[in-house]
This record gives sequence, structure tokens and C-alpha cells, in this order.
Amino acid sequence: MSTAAKMIQAERQGNTLILTPQEDLRELEYQEITAEGEGLLHLLDDPAIRNLVVDFGQTDYFGSTALGLFAQLRQRVRARGGRMVFCNVSPHEAEIMEVTGLARFWPLHPSREAALAAVSAA
Repeated sequence: MSTAAKMIQAERQGNTLILTPQEDLRELEYQEITAEGEGLLHLLDDPAIRNLVVDFGQTDYFGSTALGLFAQLRQRVRARGGRMVFCNVSPHEAEIMEVTGLARFWPLHPSREAALAAVSAA
């Protein structure tokens, strides 16, 4: 399964949904992020999807609206016993996530392969 959305591409690999933002998820894009978020949450209605990887390899920045969406996605994934991780996070965003403690909610991995291995091991 692969769907191309304006801001975030979604694809499935086994029981894992992989989301790849295609552009920076800035606060000025609030309405677009919210609208796409509804569709992404709907994808998680599929009981076969257990884990979620967010791959930031195509972008450098995400704001608080995107973090709110990620929190909703994490809640859905955790409710079914799955894991959610981030990969390819820019050094600047990784530093912010470490300093604020957000990295404990969304573990950071250096590559998509490492992220997929981490959720598979759970």
C-alpha cells in the first residue's frame, strides 16, 4: 500500500506504516497538517498495522502542530501494543527532541532500516 498525499507520503511494510513528510511541517500549514492527519489516523484503523515509523529524510523541520498529530498517532499505535519511532531527523530537530525529553516518546534512529529493525524487535 502506498498513498501520496500533498505533505506526507504513507506506505506500508508488513505490519508497519511508514510516514515520510515531503516538506517542512510548519505552523503556517496548520489546516493542511490537520486535514492530512485525519487521513493518517484513518489508515491506523487497519488492525493489521501495529507499528509506525516517521522518516524525516525529505525535510528538516516540524512544528507543534505536527507534534500534536504525532501524539495522536502514537496514542493509536500504543493502544494496540505497537511502537512509534522517528528516523532521519535533522541534527537541529534531534537536539530539540533530546533537550525537551520528546525523544523518550519517539525514539530517534539514524536510518529507516534501523527504525524498522527497532519496531520489529518489539
